[in-house]
Amino acid sequence: MHKAIGSTLAAGSLCALLGALGCSSEPSGNGNTGNSTPFGSGGNMPGMSTNPNQPGQMQPGGVVGSGGSEGQVNPPLSSGGSTGLSTGGSTGMQPPVTDEPPQATPGGYFESGSWHGYAWTGDDGLMLGTTRSVQDFTMLPAGDPFCLEGTVGPDPDVPAGTGYQGVALLGFNVAQDKFAAVEGQEPAIGSAAPTGMGVAVNYTKSAGQILRIQLQGPNGDTVADERWCAELTAVQGPAFIPYTSFRTQCWLAAGAAGSVPYNRQPLSAVVMTIPGDDADPVPYNVCVAGFADGNSVADAPTSISLTAGLLSGTISGEAGRIKVVGRDGESYVINNNAWGDNSADGSQQIRYTGNSFEVLRQTAGPGANSSPASFPSIYIGANGATSGVNGASTAGDNPLPIRISDIVTLPTTFNISGTMGDNNAAYDVWFAANPPSGQYDTAQSAFLMVWTHKPGQRNPIGTNNQPFATGQTVAGVPGTWDLWVGARGGNGPDANNPVINYVAPATVRAITFDLKLFIQDAVDRSQTGRLNGFTFSDQLLLTDVFAGFEIWSGGAGLKVDEFSAQINP
Repeated sequence: MHKAIGSTLAAGSLCALLGALGCSSEPSGNGNTGNSTPFGSGGNMPGMSTNPNQPGQMQPGGVVGSGGSEGQVNPPLSSGGSTGLSTGGSTGMQPPVTDEPPQATPGGYFESGSWHGYAWTGDDGLMLGTTRSVQDFTMLPAGDPFCLEGTVGPDPDVPAGTGYQGVALLGFNVAQDKFAAVEGQEPAIGSAAPTGMGVAVNYTKSAGQILRIQLQGPNGDTVADERWCAELTAVQGPAFIPYTSFRTQCWLAAGAAGSVPYNRQPLSAVVMTIPGDDADPVPYNVCVAGFADGNSVADAPTSISLTAGLLSGTISGEAGRIKVVGRDGESYVINNNAWGDNSADGSQQIRYTGNSFEVLRQTAGPGANSSPASFPSIYIGANGATSGVNGASTAGDNPLPIRISDIVTLPTTFNISGTMGDNNAAYDVWFAANPPSGQYDTAQSAFLMVWTHKPGQRNPIGTNNQPFATGQTVAGVPGTWDLWVGARGGNGPDANNPVINYVAPATVRAITFDLKLFIQDAVDRSQTGRLNGFTFSDQLLLTDVFAGFEIWSGGAGLKVDEFSAQINP
């Protein structure tokens, strides 16, 4: 709720009061990036005025201080942050005036190339449970990163699945001087047209939430068409987003009505936004070293040091996935993958930290023809819906897709723990004859699996439910392996594709090996007629490498303590 000139208004009533100025819902799963009417930095409610000599003080008739949230009285000294009603506003310290030298630069001032101004924070101000750790940066020591953490609360007034309004913001004015020309006033917030090709940013985060960058024009406080956004798909900075990627209402499909591309209009602020969820609270924890109007990732500010950490969080969506950086510095995707007939959003939840995860909950059972309920896993590749958090794809971070004959080594580690029940522990490796175009949800030509645990009552794909060969050796890999080879089956386009399974006769909880050795063994067997009649060529392209648990039932407590895979061409 907000205090509004001597009365109390619920969020819905406040939206009604503002009418055409504010409060719109966004599609489920995307969130509101400041599309409600912001006040602050001069964006006062109609009928209100500020006393420039006493910014933030309540005047007769009611005043919203510059940078303050609607209906709230700022401290006598306010920051001038470009935020407001939908953001909850920013508060802080009045910068020193020009006629009182010597002047120390107040905390929270940001300079990077042509961009300069004060940093500010905000939140929706409407959602119960929305929090932010920092209201302003007036006490931030020079050289420290701009950090913000908290939780974006779900919208209690919007039915689940129809939209939400929650958002938290970390913003930077880009054309604002350190000091005002007149004592008692805050430095004016100007605007400037960009000269570079896009926004370069350096940042880290330790919670796995969606991040967007929002560009705001000089009237962006009150005009939604002067706010353009783009999803920040890198796990951490430095990163670069070209201006051609920004558009209004970026949560809508590209080209959708109401989504207008940015056309290099003058900007007053650049904002990191954290959209909420329609049902669940969204924790966030971000640190920003700065933004720059630049031409490549090399232009991201580096004068402030950042400590990179491992992302952690939970995923409960049926197809939920998030891109992370592992302890080895490589990119991976954590994949909840509750794909079975009896699975649904919420039936499985996993908790991840970097390139490891634990199954917290799994309530579904086997599907038709005793198919698994789920395959929680970590992978490298670009399959499926690559628009998940952080892009949910390792495309560009490794050589995938790559021809088998071009792979020299593929070192990998797979360490697991927990009670093994009605589940396996396995690699699932996908191959295609040609580079996949667009999204793909399965291997287009062949599958190769390495099972490090086999439950007694479940078998890999084979012929007549029997292994093709037992006690087989793979050159360079310790131990023996049972070989199961058969067609994928079903009615899909991959029904006749071979599935080649190497199964450890006893559970292996920790293993480091060269996956290329298994792949080459399958190629050699195909060339010498020892692959149950199937063909597997070294001209196929490796597209994805997964490792995790195929679960038929149960599974809570299963852990992938570490998965890593690097491709050396």
